[in-house]
Amino acid sequence: MSALTLIPRHWYSWDFFVTDDDRQLAEFNLSSWREKGVVSVDGIDYRLYRESSFGDFVLEHAGSVIARATKPSAFRREFVIRYKEQPYTLRAQSFSRTYIVLDGSTEIGSIAPEKWFTRTANVDLPDNWPFLLKSFAMWLTIIQWKRDAG
Repeated sequence: MSALTLIPRHWYSWDFFVTDDDRQLAEFNLSSWREKGVVSVDGIDYRLYRESSFGDFVLEHAGSVIARATKPSAFRREFVIRYKEQPYTLRAQSFSRTYIVLDGSTEIGSIAPEKWFTRTANVDLPDNWPFLLKSFAMWLTIIQWKRDAG
């Protein structure tokens, strides 16, 4: 699994950097609306948004959809991510802020805060996942954390 770190830009910011050791790989810029933003990777901006109040969450570039996610229930902290027709589940662990990624019923990764009161997170996702898919899972986790924070 690849070990990445998700670091908030500022103490109260919902914008984040993604690093691998000391190297910055991406930057998330979220709008004031909960479910909209941009992830910048290698100088290229990818749009992140929700299609409607109850629609899919989407990662796209230049009008092409890269990945989608649905939220099966408004009452569960869970998303079903679809990438190239392959479904993955991103789900909160019990009452914690840690999110795990499942392929079927097998846990294949996680996004977990470093400490109890921090938003800096350790990201361990499969090496065979493209970086944009990893970014999409991180964004879904960030927007759920933001929802939970009120």
